[in-house]
Amino acid sequence: MSSPHVVALPRWFLVLRIFQILVAVAILGLAAHGIYWIPYNSWCLALFTSIATFIVVGYFLITSLAEACKVAYNYWAVLALEIFAVIFWLSSMANLAATRGAFVAIDYNTCLYDYYYCYKKRDTGLTERDIATSGYLDTMSAAAGLSGLEMLLFIATLVIFSVHMHRHRISGAPNAPSTSQMEANAMSTLPAVGSQQQQQQNSKHTQPSHQYEVSPA
Repeated sequence: MSSPHVVALPRWFLVLRIFQILVAVAILGLAAHGIYWIPYNSWCLALFTSIATFIVVGYFLITSLAEACKVAYNYWAVLALEIFAVIFWLSSMANLAATRGAFVAIDYNTCLYDYYYCYKKRDTGLTERDIATSGYLDTMSAAAGLSGLEMLLFIATLVIFSVHMHRHRISGAPNAPSTSQMEANAMSTLPAVGSQQQQQQNSKHTQPSHQYEVSPA
């Protein structure tokens, strides 16, 4: 069944969607690992954005590919979700990079005096600090880099979709499914229901009846 309200996109557009899902899965794992050790707000934002990415991509794939769900397709909704994803991935990348940049290595000066070692810290006042290992910081750096990659992927899909959406509107194609298409989708489910009711009625009529005769004494 043709769906004139769905914006026509090249087939390789789905490849970008697949990469978006894979990168989101990777960031989701890194964010879960980071939150387990130190629950920074930047990790929580990355976790939320990863889950939101599944919703954004899932809505597009389901409403544009599944015939029964194309009635829920709206290109304005797709465009808004694309912009939402770009903004939140930009925020996630910036927050992760800022959190990672807040960690600095501490310099120690060592002096030998009568076979004892004394350590002096430079520029380390009495302030509250979080201590992280190099592995934890590498995880945060990787998450920030992947967030930047995810942002670029959504910028690419946003530009491609915007161009094809503009062509779609110029051609005079509708934004919503036609009434006939919605009725056709509704009628497609009626035969199955009608056949079940007919089978139930037939089963009632074909039930064997038992008759008994009583002979006179």
